[in-house]
Amino acid sequence: MKPSTSCLVLGNDWTALWVQKCLRDLGVLATTRWLNTPNEAGVLAAYVGNGETRGRTERTYGVGLTSTVWGLSERSHERVSNFLNAKKIPATHKGAAWLEKSEAHSSIMEFSAGSVWNRDDFVAALLADGGEGAAIDSILKIEQKAPFDYAVKVQTGKKQETLRASAVFIATERFPRELLPGLSSIWLPATMNRFVFSSTKDHPHSISLFHEGADFALRGPGSTVTVGSFRNLFEDRGYGIRPDWVDTFSQENVTRFFQSHGWIDGTTAPHVETWVESISCDGLPIIGSLPAFPGIFLLAGFAGRSGNWIYETAFRLAQAFISATPDAALAPLSPKRFA
Repeated sequence: MKPSTSCLVLGNDWTALWVQKCLRDLGVLATTRWLNTPNEAGVLAAYVGNGETRGRTERTYGVGLTSTVWGLSERSHERVSNFLNAKKIPATHKGAAWLEKSEAHSSIMEFSAGSVWNRDDFVAALLADGGEGAAIDSILKIEQKAPFDYAVKVQTGKKQETLRASAVFIATERFPRELLPGLSSIWLPATMNRFVFSSTKDHPHSISLFHEGADFALRGPGSTVTVGSFRNLFEDRGYGIRPDWVDTFSQENVTRFFQSHGWIDGTTAPHVETWVESISCDGLPIIGSLPAFPGIFLLAGFAGRSGNWIYETAFRLAQAFISATPDAALAPLSPKRFA
């Protein structure tokens, strides 16, 4: 594609601005709109892998595909770490290795490797780096006028706006699947919660996974412990996009579990963060153009771990789009695998 090609990026604030940055760094300017997500806040996290041990992943996907996925994740973590360091965003960086507890330690698998940083700091840095756009409340319609010619209607308050673009990048799990026929068969969204507890002491930043990656905890920044469960994503309790929903079942269970391990007090009600994640029908991310809609590019299906891949895959997708040359590492993640 030529740099003059009109591009539109739809996402959450940080994902939309990151995709815009990847395009801008390669000489392409993009109009950007990000969805208002009032209950999403706090920290962002990235670590290497897909939330399971490498050995377990190899048994599921095979050695070759696991190496590809792991390689993308490693480079994604490196790319965002370089950005955080360059912009002097306070963060912790702890390498890239699993630390597995033994059966004697309740089968807890702790992943203390990775990075944790403040979401607001990240958004501010992307805006200061040249990012621009506007917040919207919803995406109402996507109409294909012709190949590589799309009209996207969005709404903010009572105001509606129609944007025209030859290429649309969708980097949000909050996208209504009914707007693009065919997505429902490959892409399952779920509304999830994170529960932010206060602690009596400051904690070193860490990312920890439990019960084979089903439950998670983010310690820090400061005297906070953020806990939650990815089980919801797979058991479909929060199926669909439900911005005001609170998963009381997960709240009770993760509170009980982390309180029993002394990570949280548990007697004070936590602050509840609500966000939407999704999983594909084969568990791998969905990165690339949609076969039925040339010019629409998806970055989704991260199974609650978008930070592990999006920084690298967004750049590679932008590069492939501009050069019109497929990226071999993204091929296993392409939506075309479902055709």
